[in-house]
Amino acid sequence: MYLISIDEEKCTGCGECVDVCPVSHLEMKDEVAVTNEQTECVGCDSCVETCPVEAITLTEY
Repeated sequence: MYLISIDEEKCTGCGECVDVCPVSHLEMKDEVAVTNEQTECVGCDSCVETCPVEAITLTEY
């Protein structure tokens, strides 16, 4: 299982991470990216690689 952490201070709300997530685990809320509790992260790392401000970290647990 994987845990996505988004630094809301760094997030610019570009939405690129939301667009690349293959399982729709990320969504925009109040102009920042947040995790969607209805889906589970598959650990593909796409969001981390896509984020232009390095606001996302992915941790396996």
